[in-house]
Amino acid sequence: MKKLILGLLVFVSSYGSAQDGYKLWLQYKTVDDAKLRQHYSELNEAISLDTTSSTGKVIQKELKLAMQGMLSQKPQFSEENPTLLIRKVADLPKNLKPKQNLIDSINDEGFSIQTIPSKSTAKILITAKTDQGLLYGVFTYLKQLQLHKDLTELSITDSPKIKKRLLNHWDNLDRTIERGYAGFSIWDWHLLPNLIKQEYIDYARANASIGINGTVLTNVNASAYILQKNYLEKVKALADAFRPYGIQV
Repeated sequence: MKKLILGLLVFVSSYGSAQDGYKLWLQYKTVDDAKLRQHYSELNEAISLDTTSSTGKVIQKELKLAMQGMLSQKPQFSEENPTLLIRKVADLPKNLKPKQNLIDSINDEGFSIQTIPSKSTAKILITAKTDQGLLYGVFTYLKQLQLHKDLTELSITDSPKIKKRLLNHWDNLDRTIERGYAGFSIWDWHLLPNLIKQEYIDYARANASIGINGTVLTNVNASAYILQKNYLEKVKALADAFRPYGIQV
């Protein structure tokens, strides 16, 4: 019995050290299979991405984090012979534009991920009509890497069917939760708008990674104080932090 208990403790300890629950599905663990890692490295060596928008910067940061975690590789963002192209439809050259029926099939938050065959190294194209669509496309692409999928014949097209995909908080302005759910509120109203905590950014990133595009900050029995100028400034600070991730307040 003692040996069994010791074995279980070792298993739980090793499993716990391997997984960080705070990261949710965005673990980006190293790809151990050498052949598969080489396959991924070649297709993600040089990335074409417009980083002039705030969402473009978010995508760039996510790709750096993912590639360093899974491939121990620092991706190069370059327009010279890119292997991974992340571009809005309107910005694609004619020879790379998808067929019109595919473009018509995706909405403003939809995306397409396709492998473009080549005599040398194949390329991956992630395209969408908006920056928000590109963000969802990149998260879906990184999911394929985490699932150790073969990227040689990728063909994924997706669009949200529900326009408003919300998290509805039951939080009060004093940081209590209506009916006592889940401890204290994540929102430190007394520190806003001056302090944007890292967990607010982590919250936005996690929600964007599964397609959430909106949040309701207070419960349905909200205090009218939320409509005062000083509180609206606090709400605006959160909205500004969430916007690059496609999340509305």
